[in-house]
Amino acid sequence: MYMVIRLLTALLLALFLANCSSVTKQSKKQTIMDVSQEAEIEGTGTSSADIRSMAERMAREIAGIEWPKESLRIRVALTQLDNQTRFPLNPNIIKDRLLTDLVKFSKGSKVQYTENPMGADYLLSARITALHKGSSEGVNDYLQYNFRLTDKADTVIWIESFETKKVGQVGVMYR
Repeated sequence: MYMVIRLLTALLLALFLANCSSVTKQSKKQTIMDVSQEAEIEGTGTSSADIRSMAERMAREIAGIEWPKESLRIRVALTQLDNQTRFPLNPNIIKDRLLTDLVKFSKGSKVQYTENPMGADYLLSARITALHKGSSEGVNDYLQYNFRLTDKADTVIWIESFETKKVGQVGVMYR
């Protein structure tokens, strides 16, 4: 009886350890990448590299605007991002990155940034539009990110576009 209990205990332990190791074997290998690198599984929509380069470029341009000299402080509000593409996109990822870069590149200036349009002197808005073509052989997406800075009278003070064009295979995520 003692021998049977030992055998069962050893068998249960072996079974437990085998299940633990199979979980490890089932998990995929993880690759840590630089966030500016394109991944192999990227689709033809917005990528992390697009967001980083777009936000930095827009922030540098806005930081270079010659603001009215008589203003002691200029408040710019980032408004909603209008996504008119077929791609699901969390607009806050672009807004947060852009806000971070705007503050970084405007340090020491009289410009302040907020997400609250109340009391703002200027509004910064963005719209993403796309042209999509697809066939059984693949997809082609041209995306245009338009940024517009307007004053209280809705006059455009600054406008700029960031464009990407990507070709890819028809994938499960876009069917």
